Amino acid sequence: MIGHSFLKPLISPPGCLMVVAGVGWLLRKRRPRLGRTLIVSAAVAFYALTTPVVSIGLLQGLQKYPPLDPRHPPRDLGAIVVLGGDQRVGADEFGTRETLSMLSLERVRYAAFLAKATGAPVLTSGGTLRPSQTALANQMKHVLAAEFGVEARWAEDASRDTWENAQFSKAILEREHVKRIAVVTHAWHMPRAVFAFERAGFEVVPAPTAFRTLDGVDLVDFLPSSRALHDSALALHEWLGRAWYSIQY
Repeated sequence: MIGHSFLKPLISPPGCLMVVAGVGWLLRKRRPRLGRTLIVSAAVAFYALTTPVVSIGLLQGLQKYPPLDPRHPPRDLGAIVVLGGDQRVGADEFGTRETLSMLSLERVRYAAFLAKATGAPVLTSGGTLRPSQTALANQMKHVLAAEFGVEARWAEDASRDTWENAQFSKAILEREHVKRIAVVTHAWHMPRAVFAFERAGFEVVPAPTAFRTLDGVDLVDFLPSSRALHDSALALHEWLGRAWYSIQY
């Protein structure tokens, strides 16, 4: 876990671009042409990844599954599995040390909507992001009940990634003879989630949420923003994750 936490910032922007620029800087005297090329390439890539037109384009390329029709929710579901995303430490306004952050909240909100529409029981899935923190599954279960009025039946609180989400959820749900499930996660994360849960032996109904789209393209979409850089980092993490899963599994 320590190695993973250390490497992740270095292979995602802007960390990876800083590494490329740093190598270019070190080579500027010995290999000046190569050094300049690396520095300029890092700068151009950084600009591109900070623009909405690029970042949302990268996310849209991952959004393979369409949204479910809210007028005709899926039937015969054995469970709704909602995957944890992130959390926020420092939630004094809620009277607690930590709470769900944006990614997890968007998923929990849709899981609650889907649970009310279908009547299917909910399983929350997600372990601890750091040893001192509460498992995401337990936080999601609390928020579902306290804020959305949905009681999750199960909480899988040991997984560290999407593959373990699937494997550890299987260990719980196979005891209940559950095979057909809806998986709730972000639209750009859904292809990797479907891959993992199908490999675990589930019949998966993709239930994506929080689609990212461009409503037309204008000048502002070519201007840099911190949100765009964040979206680009999410997208590149997913593309790398999908490549790794195709090799590993």
